[in-house]
Amino acid sequence: MNDDLKAMTDLFEKLSIYHLAQQEMEKAQVNGFNIFTILRKPGEEVALHSRFLAELLSPKGSHGKGDVFQKLFIEQVINNAIGTEEDDWQRSPISTDSNFSCYYENSEDVDGRIDLVLRRNDCAVVIENKIYASDQERQLKRYFDAAKTWVGDEAKVYVVYLNLYGEDVSDWGRGGLANKDYGIITYETDIKNWLELCAKEAFDVPHLRETIVQYKRLVERLTGQTLSAEHKMDIKKLLEQGNNFKLAVEVSRTLESIQLDTQMAIWRELKESLKNRGFTFNYVGSTFEENKQNSAEFFEKEFVKKYYDLRYATRHYGLECHLGDFQNEFGIHFYIQLGHRLYFGFAMSKDEIRGAYAIDGENEELVNLNKIVNVLVGGEPAGKPSVWLGGNIQIPNRMIDMKTIDRKDSHFTDLINPDKRKEWIEETSDQIVTLIKDFNRNCGSLLSKSNFEFFSSNDSNALLSKTQQ
Repeated sequence: MNDDLKAMTDLFEKLSIYHLAQQEMEKAQVNGFNIFTILRKPGEEVALHSRFLAELLSPKGSHGKGDVFQKLFIEQVINNAIGTEEDDWQRSPISTDSNFSCYYENSEDVDGRIDLVLRRNDCAVVIENKIYASDQERQLKRYFDAAKTWVGDEAKVYVVYLNLYGEDVSDWGRGGLANKDYGIITYETDIKNWLELCAKEAFDVPHLRETIVQYKRLVERLTGQTLSAEHKMDIKKLLEQGNNFKLAVEVSRTLESIQLDTQMAIWRELKESLKNRGFTFNYVGSTFEENKQNSAEFFEKEFVKKYYDLRYATRHYGLECHLGDFQNEFGIHFYIQLGHRLYFGFAMSKDEIRGAYAIDGENEELVNLNKIVNVLVGGEPAGKPSVWLGGNIQIPNRMIDMKTIDRKDSHFTDLINPDKRKEWIEETSDQIVTLIKDFNRNCGSLLSKSNFEFFSSNDSNALLSKTQQ
């Protein structure tokens, strides 16, 4: 055993040297310049990815290549994603004899906005584009139903779930749509390979070819494919030596266990840190229906472990603190939730169940509370605004993604180290408590019942005036 540990230590030291060399090479390379990451955040689904993909897929796109890229996409990506087994996506291959019109952020005859649509009289391809965002309620089913009204025949509706690595859509997002009625494609292989084909077709237009290549590099960065061919060969040769490959396999088998333990430590330590600051949080699922006295052991078994089990792929659970009641009807809560990223904000419940409760003009006080919280939270729009009071959520100052652990802007791998995790817990607890105290100061007097002391002030009037400017 001691020999194996020494061999593992030697292996990690050599891999660390390769990793540092790769980082230095990336810094020195002109390839580090990327117009997409200069102008946009790498993970912006609509403003960056959907928009650029739509431009390539449109026969009328400014690329001037007509339907060449679209045909490659239909033939090499969509038709190849159609399955042959009973539980697979069951559709006939699409003919490319006539081209499709292409739209992004399509809202015609649909409850919501479809990221990408390829549409012609006899057929519609509907693409839900996911980089980091969470699924929205019944998303695929709603889009399937909308596309069916366009073409009249559900067999001619092709619903596609595009994401980084080929993860399946959640039950929440599927909305009862059968496996046979949607397919899954990935940035990691499908989009990357298609972009390579597009770049070849653009050989005679250098600026177009280089733009496609830069976007392909962004896709490789998002999917962890930035190792140079030279460094891949170095690592391959290293693993071929002695028992190195066997040791690497043994290490890989422990990674999921380390992720699970780290995630549970984050929840446990964050809960304790907030308790020390005067706020009692409970382990809950997304609707708060679970027993408020859930133990850490129950939470780990029913939620955290299932997060890493492909049979369940549980998401949307976390920590909840009941701040008080509004109009003696709604519970007001602070909720810390895991999608794949960790995020938090204010939520409402009714009869102790969290849900999407209508905020309309008939309840002026609730409308005003919603507007004030929107300003307080700031942050970013929630995937389903009506579930979050104010319609916004905040991300920790140092974001963590528990699914894509090698994501460049995620700090999850740092938190395996107890000292670094403690720093993150303290920092994030301060961010959360500041939000709660701001709510207490501005909205506490609006509650019919508060579980905490609050300071009555005119801040709520000032914030309300700000929302109306």
